[in-house]
Amino acid sequence: MQSAIECEASVTIGNIRVAILKADIANLPHEVDVIVTTATDRLDHSKAAASKAIAIKAGQAVKREIHNQRRRLPLPEGELIVTSGGNLACKQLYHVTLKPRKKDHAKIIKALIRRCLEEANLSSGKSIAFPALGTGNLNYPKRDVALAMFESVEEYSVANPNSSVGFVFFVIFHTNTEVLTEFTAICKEQVDAQTRPFIDDLASLQKGGACFDEKGNNFEKLRSGNKIVEVQKVTLVDDNASFQVGGRSATAKANLNQDSNHDLCDEKWFFGNISRKEAEEKLSAHPDGVYLVRESESAPGCYAISVREDDGRKPLTPCVKHYKIERNENDVFFIARERPFKSLQELIKDCKESGVHRKTLVAPCPRTLEQEVYGTWEINGRDRFVLVQVDEETYQYIEGIVQDTWLTDLHGHGRDAEGLYDLGYNRISINDIQRVENLTLYEQYASRRQLMFYESGKAGIYPDLRNAPGLKGGSTHIKDLLNDEWTKRLYSEVNEEYLLHGTKPENVESVYTQGLDPRLSRKAALGPAVYMAESSTKADQYTDSIDDRQQTGLTMFLVRACLGNICGVTQCRNMRRPPCTDSLCSLDDCQHVDRYDSVVAEEQFIFREFVVYDRTQVYPEYVISYDRD
Repeated sequence: MQSAIECEASVTIGNIRVAILKADIANLPHEVDVIVTTATDRLDHSKAAASKAIAIKAGQAVKREIHNQRRRLPLPEGELIVTSGGNLACKQLYHVTLKPRKKDHAKIIKALIRRCLEEANLSSGKSIAFPALGTGNLNYPKRDVALAMFESVEEYSVANPNSSVGFVFFVIFHTNTEVLTEFTAICKEQVDAQTRPFIDDLASLQKGGACFDEKGNNFEKLRSGNKIVEVQKVTLVDDNASFQVGGRSATAKANLNQDSNHDLCDEKWFFGNISRKEAEEKLSAHPDGVYLVRESESAPGCYAISVREDDGRKPLTPCVKHYKIERNENDVFFIARERPFKSLQELIKDCKESGVHRKTLVAPCPRTLEQEVYGTWEINGRDRFVLVQVDEETYQYIEGIVQDTWLTDLHGHGRDAEGLYDLGYNRISINDIQRVENLTLYEQYASRRQLMFYESGKAGIYPDLRNAPGLKGGSTHIKDLLNDEWTKRLYSEVNEEYLLHGTKPENVESVYTQGLDPRLSRKAALGPAVYMAESSTKADQYTDSIDDRQQTGLTMFLVRACLGNICGVTQCRNMRRPPCTDSLCSLDDCQHVDRYDSVVAEEQFIFREFVVYDRTQVYPEYVISYDRD
């Protein structure tokens, strides 16, 4: 029996067969020696969907290997870092970096391809798979990239006729039709315009255990020098039911979810290729209704939704139930055939609204600390704290948040703005932005957030700022500015928000090393607490002393904050903790057990105040240095 891989086009250049595959590079159906992935120069794989999918699929072992390579960072363009392939269909994973540029796209692409081929040859690799480098978020010209990738293989083949590399795959995700069109067109342009019918014996093209399917008698073969190109779809087949690439045989696996895994990687509820047992372990510590979605173990190409469900017969025994999500030949998803959906996201959305077999889905299973930060943070195992320069994209995004929430018409107004008007400025300029990587603080924050998930599971979903009783201001200015990537970082189920916090110069170091201390704000309107703002104009009021206003060297933080169950107030009073949830009481010094998690004050002041009384509900994620202009 033969197992087949469908190629869009193929060309033989010297001793190297180059094939264009329409597939998900994170879920290749057959094994290769090397997969190439892009990342930032700090090996952050979260910036592009394909890279993120590869990192997630590769697993924790690869993340630890990346961690051990931190001493080599920042990674220069044209260089690479090698790790094992982990759970990917490869022996090795090459990590490379590309930067935004307006010119010389082909030059850096060629340098990277050549470097990867040289490295593969050194390790006797016979097959290597590349994504369409730079055609995603970096928006390199698609045709220039395609031409450079083909030319670099040709140049390498001419210079290295005895190279071990025999197969090069350019893997294009199936929805990237423009990229696929350009790569296929360049493949055709590699040969002369003169064609003749494809009548040669295809068996003579056998190489490395793979050959071309003889059913393709309608193909055309074009010749030019040392090149042979099939200009229609080609099927690579193997006689042993497994694709022999790089001298290594792997049983053909189902090409799981090629059309959706890129999008699913950004969904909080999607945990990828974890087992039923792992799902039960993750959910058992959470309350009734917490859920996750995973790839099905028993049915390749399908999914399963795992839900924490209390068992009435065994109330003290954690119970997790699993529901198969099937997928038919028309790529329709369903649990019950009478309720089909075009995408997995639509199905999960319906389940959240209607339940699964009458079971309400309360919240997605929270990720562990390791899942959230491992592989994206620079910190190594010996340290608990480090400040890291953000990349250019993050810098510009945070700078945009600060500038877009600056309210010029409210600048200098209010009691806390005393002395600012005399400085004669009406805007601020950012000098530096660093990410705070403090494992101790983040562990405390993540644990507190997980506890809030548990409490929300018992009490029901908390109303957000648009629906909280007594509040009229709606969502924060910052949340309205967040794109999908930044929005998905936050857990709306516990009202996690990005907010701004200004602090005096003498307190800056203690904030990013020890966290925000409520005891330092004893004279504030709502008592000793952590105060946050949705406007940089408001945060700017607290970055120096009223008695000694400064023009330069100021600091504010962009923080994560779990507001949880929000208490809205219009009249401020001194409190030591949030009020109780009993509407007949609402005091902070009563003996009732159930309490709000945060207080939001509006109407009494020019700006809204966002207040928490527990320091572990806030994580100072970014430190922003600025001047007043």
